[in-house]
Amino acid sequence: MNREILESHGLKELADLYEAGLCTRCKKIITVRDFRGHTSIMEYLISGKCQECQDHVYGTKPKEK
Repeated sequence: MNREILESHGLKELADLYEAGLCTRCKKIITVRDFRGHTSIMEYLISGKCQECQDHVYGTKPKEK
């Protein structure tokens, strides 16, 4: 995430959460172990969302076996 871009759009709080290692949606502490794979990690770098929030927002929860 780019702080300068976020702040220019009035989204300073999102930049603060991301830099603090918190999900930008639910404010939960982010750990790399929580992500299912590379794609989820890359999405976090873009949106700042934890795996659970990514699943909720994008409907990507894996199917149960």
